[in-house]
Amino acid sequence: MSTTSTPPALRNVAVVGGSYVGAATAKELIETLPPTHRVVLIEKQERFGHLFAYPRFAIVAGHEHKAFIPTTLPPPHLIVRAAAESISPTSVALDRAVELDGETVQSIDFDALVVATGTKLTPPGTMPGESKQEGIDYLRSIQEDIKQAKKIVILGGGAVGVQMATDLAIVYKGEKDVTVVQSRTLMPRFHPLLHETCMKRFNDLGIKTVLGSRAVVPEGGFAGVKEVKLEDGRTVEADFVIQSTGQIPNSGPLKSLALTAITPSSFIRVKPTFEVAPFAENEQEATKRIFAVGDIADSGAPKAARPGAIQAGVVARNIAALLSGAPSSSFENYTPDPAAIHLTLGVVESIVFRNPPSTDPSKPLETFNGDPTLFWKDDGKLDMGIEGVWERRAPGFVKSEEDYWK
Repeated sequence: MSTTSTPPALRNVAVVGGSYVGAATAKELIETLPPTHRVVLIEKQERFGHLFAYPRFAIVAGHEHKAFIPTTLPPPHLIVRAAAESISPTSVALDRAVELDGETVQSIDFDALVVATGTKLTPPGTMPGESKQEGIDYLRSIQEDIKQAKKIVILGGGAVGVQMATDLAIVYKGEKDVTVVQSRTLMPRFHPLLHETCMKRFNDLGIKTVLGSRAVVPEGGFAGVKEVKLEDGRTVEADFVIQSTGQIPNSGPLKSLALTAITPSSFIRVKPTFEVAPFAENEQEATKRIFAVGDIADSGAPKAARPGAIQAGVVARNIAALLSGAPSSSFENYTPDPAAIHLTLGVVESIVFRNPPSTDPSKPLETFNGDPTLFWKDDGKLDMGIEGVWERRAPGFVKSEEDYWK
């Protein structure tokens, strides 16, 4: 007489957030986890949003549907379409009921969890809805507003603001009056040479700047305004305003479990191993299986996708060590590199810029040691090479142009 036994259920390693760093973390975990575990990626967006293309596709029509890419994970790993509401030491509560393993649940148990929720940008740096169609509709509405506008004011001189200003100048061939309002220098997280480079490019393209002051945001927003009032009393004429200021860290789900792990600026404090690092002793015990990576983590690393991808590998290896029973003292540490960026400066032209090292990592902008590196590129494409992004994110998915609409 033979008997069969049901194999034990797979245990979960949860990743909260499916943008660049969350997706990279899921991929690294899939390649690293033991066969007893699977990745459960928790992400509310219907499609992977290639947010680097949002600012361009808010200006240039005809490509907006390609900014939203279908993604899957190979079985037995899976994606759960939901947002995390709160985190406990062993489970994550969701904002909606989902189907998981044949049951309807609103929480997911885990043996380890990675918070990769990133930061929330102001649209068009991010999308206001969850579905592909909502994203397409939003980008098209901005395209039409820009088309009708004569005087465009961009609030914020970071990467989104600089890219949109230079793209507008190139695409509309100087037909638009474009002004960038920035409270500090342009690209303030970088060596001053990047500000100087951007200012020269602005001057060459006829883009105006108003530096050293912030805009006063009207109670009802900027819709229909004829001018932007600044905190120092100045005004700037406008018939369309694009907000590209600030990043709001999405650390809310962790606050009820580990409030002392949240920095005053709402990022998540982490060790060099990416283990969450609260001050309170009881919270340290509660978070010993919880990690944070990417923009949400206060790791000292630049807030960008490339360093986030490196962090994904570190945290995946540390979780594999955790699951094997290795002590945390054996975990791999991460050392941030200087900030670097590939910045579009008007459709075809772009620059690759890297800060020099700092003598004091706690004050990287005040202790530069050496000169930055900068080189120009002129191989940009109007669609930002989006079809290549599809092939990397969804290999073999596209068989015809119609597939980009799926």
